[in-house]
Amino acid sequence: MAFAPPQSLPIRHEEDHARQRLAKKQSAKRNRKTVLKIPAGAMRAVEAAVPLIDPGRQPQVTPQEPSDLGKAAFHRVLSLRDRLAAFTADHGAPADLAAACVREVQDTIALGARSLDSVIDPDADGYLGCDFGTSATKAVVRWPYDAARLPFAMPVPADWCSHGSPHLWPTTVYFEATSGRFSAVPQPGFACLQGFKTGLVERKANRTCCGSPVRMDEAAVAFLALYLAWCTGVLAARGAALSGVNVAVPLSISDVHDAQVAAPYKRVVRAAALLVDRAATLTLADVRHAMEAGDEPALPCEIWPELSGAVAGYCASSRPHSGDHFLLDCGSATFDIASFRLDPGSDRPAAIYATIVETLGADSCRVYQRHGASAADCRRAVEFQDHRSRVLTRDCKGGPTIAARQDGRRGEQVILIGGGIGGPIHGEVVERLQRAFERQFHRPELDRNLQCEERVIPGRLILADGLARDPVELSEVVRAVPVVRSDERMQPGYHDFAERM
Repeated sequence: MAFAPPQSLPIRHEEDHARQRLAKKQSAKRNRKTVLKIPAGAMRAVEAAVPLIDPGRQPQVTPQEPSDLGKAAFHRVLSLRDRLAAFTADHGAPADLAAACVREVQDTIALGARSLDSVIDPDADGYLGCDFGTSATKAVVRWPYDAARLPFAMPVPADWCSHGSPHLWPTTVYFEATSGRFSAVPQPGFACLQGFKTGLVERKANRTCCGSPVRMDEAAVAFLALYLAWCTGVLAARGAALSGVNVAVPLSISDVHDAQVAAPYKRVVRAAALLVDRAATLTLADVRHAMEAGDEPALPCEIWPELSGAVAGYCASSRPHSGDHFLLDCGSATFDIASFRLDPGSDRPAAIYATIVETLGADSCRVYQRHGASAADCRRAVEFQDHRSRVLTRDCKGGPTIAARQDGRRGEQVILIGGGIGGPIHGEVVERLQRAFERQFHRPELDRNLQCEERVIPGRLILADGLARDPVELSEVVRAVPVVRSDERMQPGYHDFAERM
């Protein structure tokens, strides 16, 4: 039997097989892997740059260093303190004066010198508060037990005001080398002496002042003698009597009780008081003799820490809060902080927890920046001083815990005074600090009964007004001496507070 040849497949069936073969080829091409050959040397370099990651290990996270709250900047800035030896504040005194203004100053000083005995009256209960400033000096006189006698800020001739601000007497004195005479205001042939208070603050009082033969402490004595004679002359012209003078010095409340630390200030103030009756013809020989003399002056003068006067002035003023407070006082040379508690209805603090005084004032920071510190360094240093005050306050026996409230902000009242508090360094710090506090920062107003010019800056007179009180009252203000001293305890803390700044 013969087999028939197989019939050919339909053409459509052949086309299907062709399409299937083409699809398989394309799929294989897509899935084909490309193998790259990398030279061994290049591979080793890649492995060194990118270490292999073990899938079983968690990635390592480098912890961030905790903030030092400005401690490094604080020490960096204050390492430049020796640069303040030649520091001259922006006293704002005019280079020259009209003859009429010179005569007015000289005549009033002469009146004060010859009227000293008649102005001094222990029974008058009148007290002059003198804020001896680095750039400008201010004074207020009060009769706290006589409501009929209104207190007043010591006037200053309009042409002689520091930067034209009422009641601010430029902290300068003028010296003529040939005659050895001093003058309170510019005169032909007299050299301007300035920066002498910084010499006292930096304990460089034995250095000469502005290239003259006059030492820093001698210039300070001459200046204070002339200014006190001016004040005495104003009182004599008004027929007013005075029992004593309270002079502010840049010391913490702890340090003012340290005889060695306070001695240079006491010596200067005592010598100045001895020379008030000689102020009209004051010479360098007079100053040197008074500094060596052991006599007690006819005009009673006492020194007080600046912060005690500022606290007293705030407590006696209209205020928005009772409870825990921080007072920030920025002057030309120093930045001072005090923490205290004020009970409702009281006109003096129930307790003062801590006081700190550092040469971080507005003009001091400018000097530091001229010698290498940055503005950021100065701001951090100021912030660290604020931090130190909180640590010291927390560590005082019976002091507040300084704990943040539920919303993370603080509840204490912060008080701002001093001419430098709104400057480029401190103003920015204050603005940042405000975010961490519930209460708006307070700038105290002056007593409505205080007679002064309308254009006066209240924060510049608060300290002088606070000092124009019976020394018995001031001693009660400073009675609560801080338990912890204001220098060495600077441990980190309050990181939640620091993070909000």
